[in-house]
Amino acid sequence: MFRTFCNLFTLLFLIYAYHPVAGQNIFYTNYTVKSGLPSNTVYYAFQSHDGFMWFTTDAGICRYDGSTFTTYTPQDGLSDNEIFQLAEDSQNRMWYLPYNGHIGYYQNGTFYTSATDSTLKGLDTEDIYTNILEDAKKRIWLNSIFKGVYIRNPDGTSIHLKFEKLTFYIWKAGNEIMALAADGIYHFDFNSPRNYTFTSIPGLHIDTDAGRKIYHDASSGTLICPQYQGIFLINYKNNTVQKIFPELRALGTLPTKRSEKWIYHTNGAFLWNGKDSTIAKPEFEGAVIAHAVKDNEGGYWFATLNKGVLYVPSLEAKHLRLEYESNNQIRRIIQTKNKTLLAVREKCDYLVISSKNYTYTSFKSPIPSDNVRVDELTTDGDTIWITGKAIGLLKHYNNHHEVYFPRLTIKSISIDNDEMLASPGFAGLFHFSKHELTVESDEYKRKNIFANQGKRLYAGRITCHAKATNNQVLLGTNRGLAVYENGNIRYLSSTHPYLQNRIVQIKQDQKGFFWIVVDATGVVILNKNLELVGSLDEAKGIQDGPCHRLFIDETNEVWMITRHSVYRAGIKDNNINFEKFFLLESETINDITVDSEKVWIASSSGIVTLDRNHKRQNEVQTRITSVYINGEKVSLSSETILSVPYHQNNVRIFFTTVSFFAGNIQYRYKTDDNKSSQWTVTKSKEIEFSSLSPGEYHFQIQVQNSNGTWNKSTSHFKLIIKPPLWQQWWFITLWVSVTLLLLAFTAQRIYRENYKKLILHDKLVESELKALLAQMNPHFIFNTLNTIQRFFLTSDTKTANRLLSRFSSLMRRILDNTSVSFISLEDEIAFLNNYLEIEQIRFNHKFDYTIEIKGVADGSTTMIPSMTIQPFVENAILHGLMPKGESGHLKLFFRKDLNQVYVIVEDNGVGRKTQLHRTHTPRGINLIQERLAILNSKNKTNYRIKITDLTGDAKGTRVELYL
Repeated sequence: MFRTFCNLFTLLFLIYAYHPVAGQNIFYTNYTVKSGLPSNTVYYAFQSHDGFMWFTTDAGICRYDGSTFTTYTPQDGLSDNEIFQLAEDSQNRMWYLPYNGHIGYYQNGTFYTSATDSTLKGLDTEDIYTNILEDAKKRIWLNSIFKGVYIRNPDGTSIHLKFEKLTFYIWKAGNEIMALAADGIYHFDFNSPRNYTFTSIPGLHIDTDAGRKIYHDASSGTLICPQYQGIFLINYKNNTVQKIFPELRALGTLPTKRSEKWIYHTNGAFLWNGKDSTIAKPEFEGAVIAHAVKDNEGGYWFATLNKGVLYVPSLEAKHLRLEYESNNQIRRIIQTKNKTLLAVREKCDYLVISSKNYTYTSFKSPIPSDNVRVDELTTDGDTIWITGKAIGLLKHYNNHHEVYFPRLTIKSISIDNDEMLASPGFAGLFHFSKHELTVESDEYKRKNIFANQGKRLYAGRITCHAKATNNQVLLGTNRGLAVYENGNIRYLSSTHPYLQNRIVQIKQDQKGFFWIVVDATGVVILNKNLELVGSLDEAKGIQDGPCHRLFIDETNEVWMITRHSVYRAGIKDNNINFEKFFLLESETINDITVDSEKVWIASSSGIVTLDRNHKRQNEVQTRITSVYINGEKVSLSSETILSVPYHQNNVRIFFTTVSFFAGNIQYRYKTDDNKSSQWTVTKSKEIEFSSLSPGEYHFQIQVQNSNGTWNKSTSHFKLIIKPPLWQQWWFITLWVSVTLLLLAFTAQRIYRENYKKLILHDKLVESELKALLAQMNPHFIFNTLNTIQRFFLTSDTKTANRLLSRFSSLMRRILDNTSVSFISLEDEIAFLNNYLEIEQIRFNHKFDYTIEIKGVADGSTTMIPSMTIQPFVENAILHGLMPKGESGHLKLFFRKDLNQVYVIVEDNGVGRKTQLHRTHTPRGINLIQERLAILNSKNKTNYRIKITDLTGDAKGTRVELYL
């Protein structure tokens, strides 16, 4: 019975349309019809805490994220298909009021009813709930028309209050809870709701209807209650009632950010200033509006019973009412200095509009309409020039027009006082004076008048142009951007890759920067020296396709348009700044012009205007909606770190950004906290990571704001993929420890064995050196004694005694040196000096020698390996100097370098290359090299020997020792 009753009222809303009586509005509100809902019957619009828009319909509940509608039905857990209202409590539970009276709520992706939450059974009723609220004690209050008020306590228990009178709405004022009845108000004791009083309001009588939406204006203590006829303004502070708009069948009200209110009814809506009693011409005419709500971005949503959902992005954006046949598309628009607007349609019909009172005059095109297209409008003071395909040059001034060069295609013109540059497409670039223009009726002369009157500067196909300096003109061509100067042309393709493509438009701002629109690509900015400043394209945050036109206003702001969006840009400190200004989602933007107060947009359905100081929130937020690991959904919160086994390594992340203004949105993501890590940019709302390696991951997702910057806040969660048993730290630690112990034990055994061998080898080498010295000694001793005997026989006793003294000292030092491993540098030099004096005398002074010492502070404390230098000295004398005969010289050099002694043994003898019979290194030298290698291994030193054959006149050999 009651369902039939409500359906009857709904039918009345649809067939009883209100016809306004007010005069014509100049403007109407710009709005979009949202598609994607399961039904055109929408009862309620609501925005949740996370930014989603929710709509109740007769076919379920719909959630909208700015691009996609998701519908929920009883198959998803609802108790009924037909849902009337939604409300959200402090726990982010979204309560829904269904037609069947079985209330439920939505939380964390799940719908709950009395079948899944037993605490809701006490709230099941056969009546329709009209509204819901939460008080300071977190109690949920629900009002039904015929069965009174239900209260759900935080512990899940419920209270039912039944009244004698019908109740329609429940609200709170401070700590007091009230319910609106048919002829008065119930007041409830906050601490004991069963205690209540009733206050009658004279003159109040409310119609029974659950469909109308009552609005509570807490600031004035007023309920705005729509009725079948008119609207009641119920002041519950002084218990008075006032009726307004008695002839209107209103359904609800909604305040705007100003002092105005939307009054929505069975034939659209209008804005009421709160004072005027006149009903304005309706917006959204023909729409039966059941509810309206304002979103967080300042837009307005209208739920209708016959046209789905209507969206108004901004109250400031207004359409100018143009009554012109069936086609209101405006292709180009421009404004003169006297604030007159000229708007041109595709076929060159145009409107002259006063920007003061918005009246307009229509002009039929003087050009035959076949194959005509308007491309450019140029203003010269109060004169406007129209050019394009097969138009010629159309001049409009003082509501009159003249046509020059009719049917000629002129792509663009630029005017400097009396001088004019024109580019007639394929014909190149022409220069002529305005005063030379004449209207010619003769067809032959008309065809040639352009060439006859103008001077061709350049022959070639031009799409647009702009004067750079007195001598330079920038030319847009199909091949890219070029500069014309003194009869020469050069292309600027190397300046930026985009400048190799077709150029659509070139504009220069007041600071000298050139803004160049490139076809289907983006905008390139050059400075006055034609050097690259930067570019704007999709990668930089331009949405809805590439920019296709721009306009530079008198304040030097650059206004750029894409298919559905308007951007405002400028250059400061050589940096390009830009932000999204407006989104015109339902129409295609063709052109734009801006004055000191207004922005005028030429669109596919007319002219849209809004305040140039219009501001929208640029920053948008993204949120992760769900995460699946190996195909199973996981519960997620920002405080939780997910931890899964190593084989659960397939991760799918779904996310979204709820923005109804930003348009096409870009995201970027990364998987760690490293600041230097690269972000990956995507337009998808889903990311999948397959076969992730074990480790810690911090998934972070950012969204690009409407001004092209990346939002500083991120949606994120952390995931730990545990390694398998054999990769876990304790297992690896144990395995490494055991391995290291085994290796250490093995290495120790090997070291001990090798050390023993090394010691044995060292002793063997020393023994061989001693044996070698023992072999050397008899021969050396015999030769030296013979030499001493010869000196005695020749009565040279002085020399013989000196030699005998040196010999005895040498023998003593040899015996001392062979018994130790290291000797002091001082002892070694003394030993070598004795040895050289004996050899010099023995060989009759056939050679001389020098000993040079540098950097040795104390030779007695500087130690070097024993028995290492003398064999090289002996080798130099016997095999280098003696074969030479005369003029032999031996040089010994000692220098202290840090912790080493650097020694040079150098002779100017015959060298090693002349002694071809010597095919091997003397055994003594080999033994020394082996011994030094052993010492290096034992003592971690860097003893080494380097032997060099000298070239040139000073043949010989140099031995360098590092000891």
